[in-house]
Amino acid sequence: MWGTSRVVGIFAVLILLSPQVSGQKLPSKDFVSGLLLINKGLELKNLWQRLERDFQNERDIVKATKIKQDAADVQKKSRAAFLQAVAAFKAAVNADPTSFSAHYYLGWAFNELEQYSKAIVPLDNARQLKPRDSSINFELGWAYDRMGQFERAADLFEIAANLKSDYSEAWFELGWTNEKMKQYQKAVESYKQVINLKPDDARAYYNLALVYLKLGNKSAAIEQQITLKTLDPNLANSLNAAINK
Repeated sequence: MWGTSRVVGIFAVLILLSPQVSGQKLPSKDFVSGLLLINKGLELKNLWQRLERDFQNERDIVKATKIKQDAADVQKKSRAAFLQAVAAFKAAVNADPTSFSAHYYLGWAFNELEQYSKAIVPLDNARQLKPRDSSINFELGWAYDRMGQFERAADLFEIAANLKSDYSEAWFELGWTNEKMKQYQKAVESYKQVINLKPDDARAYYNLALVYLKLGNKSAAIEQQITLKTLDPNLANSLNAAINK
């Protein structure tokens, strides 16, 4: 899966631990614990992905075997951290059912665990509390998309993109979802929006080119491949193979 904006930085924890504005409720210990666990899980996930790349590039069989085992161990630890985060956020929701953030991050953690059906309820609860929050619409769209409910996902990604003018990831996911529904012209427009917002986003050029091929527009696909040569030579080579298939 491509990288997305579904990331919780440690800065979020630091903000929550700083003195609160008068009249605001302090976050519960369970909520703060959940955020710390999410950050731990993300750090381990990044390490696991790095080890997976090292494994793919390692030619020594003995070293590759060791890297693969290390990657599996780190992945297991990452998943354990997200499971602990789920427990912490469940406790935070029970303590304060009106907390948008507790519902949101509970759903977020379920998404990270790829337990998408479990993510729907807390994310929907969060959306009811803040229907015009771009992140919650995106996150709920992510869950529906991964469950194969593409029409619902597309609606939510489009809402997220329209709520936040520079939300390139929402446009990207909308394009990908439209592809799955074979709505290729809509996918083209979505990927063009990504490129307008992030002209160096190699993924968008690559996906756009593949959609052009599905539409039978080989010359437009070649134009994207030319741009990709400077942005990501590996993707450009992969695209070249698809063009000349």
